Amino acid sequence: MYEIAHEEVIDLPHSTAIPMLFDFPNVWKIHPLVERVEVLAAGSHGAHGVGASRVCHFYDGAGSVRETITAETPTSFTVELTDMSLPFKSGVTTLAVVPERHGAASRVILKMCVEPKYGLLGLAMTKWMVAPKLRGAVKGLATGMKVHGDDASVLVSKGGRTYRGTEANPQWIKA
Repeated sequence: MYEIAHEEVIDLPHSTAIPMLFDFPNVWKIHPLVERVEVLAAGSHGAHGVGASRVCHFYDGAGSVRETITAETPTSFTVELTDMSLPFKSGVTTLAVVPERHGAASRVILKMCVEPKYGLLGLAMTKWMVAPKLRGAVKGLATGMKVHGDDASVLVSKGGRTYRGTEANPQWIKA
C-alpha cells in the first residue's frame, strides 16, 4: 500500500465546513474537478453515513470513481474506492475537517492509502505522477469549500483553467 496525505487550512468557520464535507451527493459544488455525481445508495444518515455510495464523474474525462462510506465520525468519513479509472487496484480515503483558530478556520485533511496496479511501474507512477495530482485535488477541494462558503459560488476546472459561477446562473467566468 502507498499512502498519500495532504492538509490545507482555509478561512472558513468549522461550523460551515463540516456540512459541506458531509453533503456527500453534492461534492460537485465544492470540488472543481467533479462534474456530476450519481448517488447509488443512501447511508445510515440519508444522503451520507455508513453505506452511502456515489460515483463521481470528472470534467477532464479521466473517468470516474465509486466511493462508499465505510466509517464516519462527527468530523470525518472514510470511503472505499472501487471501479476507478485511476491506476489503483484498491484504495481507502479519509477526509476530515478539524477546527483551527478556535473554530474560525478549518483544516481539510486527506489521507489516502492505495494499492497501485502494474507492480513497481505502478508504484513509481503513483509516487511521481498521481500523488502530486491528488494533492492538487485536495487544494482544489479546499478552495472550492472556501468559495462556496463565501458566496455559494461553484468552481469548475476545465482544460487547465478554473472558472467560477453559480448553480442558478452558470455563466462561468475565469476565476
